[in-house]
Amino acid sequence: MDEGESLSHVHWDRKYHVVPVPKYRREVLWGKLRRQIGTILRQLCQPREVEVAEGRARVDHVHMCLTIPPR
Repeated sequence: MDEGESLSHVHWDRKYHVVPVPKYRREVLWGKLRRQIGTILRQLCQPREVEVAEGRARVDHVHMCLTIPPR
């Protein structure tokens, strides 16, 4: 159990693969928005204590690997 994070009473390594897709898979995530999508998603995750471990933006979807602490 060397990997992951821990508190005084719990040890975890919780990761989720999330793929947000625009309606009808429209190619809207290109150009200016594609450069900004990473900071937008990190700002949305920050108040919830969710960390974006990895992310890849495509033309019609975004792949994210999220690390979420237990509650």
